Amino acid sequence: MTIRPRWRFLSFLLIFSFVFPAHLAPPAYAAQVALPEGTPVVLRLTETVAPNTHHVGDVVHMEVAMDVTVDGAIAIKAGTPAEGEVVVAQKAAWLGEAGKLGITLRSTKSVDGQRVSLRSNLTREGKDKQGIAIVLGLLLCFLFLFLKGDDVQFTAGSEVKAYVESNLKVSA
Repeated sequence: MTIRPRWRFLSFLLIFSFVFPAHLAPPAYAAQVALPEGTPVVLRLTETVAPNTHHVGDVVHMEVAMDVTVDGAIAIKAGTPAEGEVVVAQKAAWLGEAGKLGITLRSTKSVDGQRVSLRSNLTREGKDKQGIAIVLGLLLCFLFLFLKGDDVQFTAGSEVKAYVESNLKVSA
């Protein structure tokens, strides 16, 4: 009995697939894609940030809200941690002075683990009540001088947009 060459080849493939399963095969090389400067990255705050809980220099924790794709390949995966820094944290004060809050978005990581520098600033200012506090304080009662302006905060879950700061090659 002779085995035809075609069956011999198929038998070889079957035996080979059992001896060297696909999960032991060497990894395919990932394609490199260029993540250009200015690429938008949508971030989501994972904590509420306010002047009464955060101070200048504190780290602000965020995550990437949606995949960042370049030429059909994912360069930054959704859910990747990101961080920023509080640069202004001023509580509302007497004489109707409003609270102020500023955050600079700093960085996240690409799918291959590289640090991706980001650029964007978030600022928010409460309603200023200085004029009314001074006028009412001088005309009616000095207690109006103790009137505070509105406080401000960025709530957890808020989405913000940042941009990639410089060109980067990513193995996607």
